[in-house]
Formats: sequence, structure tokens, C-alpha cells
Amino acid sequence: MVERPYVVGIRGARAFAVDCQPLDIRRMWLVTGLPYGRSIALIVDNARAERYEATGVATPITPMPALHTLVGLSEDLEEIELEHVILDVYGTLLS
Repeated sequence: MVERPYVVGIRGARAFAVDCQPLDIRRMWLVTGLPYGRSIALIVDNARAERYEATGVATPITPMPALHTLVGLSEDLEEIELEHVILDVYGTLLS
């Protein structure tokens, strides 16, 4: 995982990407420091974004390219739920 250049216009925001040359994977997936909910956002495919919204895990923030959505994680997630969601998304990047 690598940190990408800061998010323009949002002070304190940090963006992270998976950059794995052997697997030919380069993709932004995590943003922190946003002024939404828990301040952690993930870039997920649209189907996953809809599922997360339906179960109260996350709220859509904005559409992204390639049928993806930036979602903000809910403030009321317990630590174990937060960990599960983040690992779920990270795992999909590598599969």
C-alpha cells in the first residue's frame, strides 16, 4: 500500500492505493481525514456500495470512474466491524 498525493481542497485528508507490480494492480481504495461520518472512506464497486448502504455500514459520497463509488463508513461501526469492512475491500483488490 502506498500513500498517494493529498486530496485537493480537503486539509488533513490522506489517500492510499494498492500498488503491486507483480499482480499488475494499481488502484486507489482508501481515504482518511474526510469530514464525513467516521472520516474513513473506501472506493468500492457499485454493487458493494449498495450493499453497504442497505446494511448501514456506509453512505455513498460520490460516484467514481469504472462503476465505483466513494463511500464513507458509518460512525457507529464497532472496531471489529470496521476491521471486517476494510479487510473485505482490501481482499477484493487482490483477488
